[in-house]
Amino acid sequence: MENWDRLIRHKPYITDLGKNCTMEFHMIHAVVGRYIVWLPMAGTDRHFIAEEGNDLEELMKKYDIPFEHIQRLGPFMEEETENDQ
Repeated sequence: MENWDRLIRHKPYITDLGKNCTMEFHMIHAVVGRYIVWLPMAGTDRHFIAEEGNDLEELMKKYDIPFEHIQRLGPFMEEETENDQ
């Protein structure tokens, strides 16, 4: 948790899901973009989702988020685990 606090606490970041995802909410299916922008909530240690999309460069520029604040999730985790073996 110490690394998380040092890198991301109170800072905007983007999660990279590796591909678009489909979610279901009350029988409605929706496609969620590959990239999710998280912004810090004022007065707390929490973040909220500000936007999702598929254009990483556009989101980075719009929210002034450096490449170092992109968190890779999803299929990347499977790839890294397979490569480690």
